[in-house]
Amino acid sequence: MGEIVYAWDEQQKEAMQEAAGYLSRLIPAAEGMADEFKGELQEDSYDMLDMVVEGLNWVIQVYNGTKDVINDETEQIDSKAMDQKISKFGSAYTAHDQSGITSGLEEAVLPFLRKMKEIADQA
Repeated sequence: MGEIVYAWDEQQKEAMQEAAGYLSRLIPAAEGMADEFKGELQEDSYDMLDMVVEGLNWVIQVYNGTKDVINDETEQIDSKAMDQKISKFGSAYTAHDQSGITSGLEEAVLPFLRKMKEIADQA
């Protein structure tokens, strides 16, 4: 199967290029939070997680503005499944459910961020 060529408009291309750089920093931060929430939390763990969630929300906004192009040729990100997984993570986050946060980061957030980075790197 050949590489997918995305037909970005100028605004989408700029957003994806900005997202590529941002995701280079956000993914390691989210990985660190997943590791931290597996074990002993630090005093600032939830503050740091708040920043990761803010970043995630921004990436979701970028996705929402570009999903028509991302999923044009073939479905790269299943929006419905992603929404359900991110929503489950959001519930764990709101409840301060340490185990749910860890699994949500590993099973929903990080796969979504990594896929967005893969796509954004092509913009």
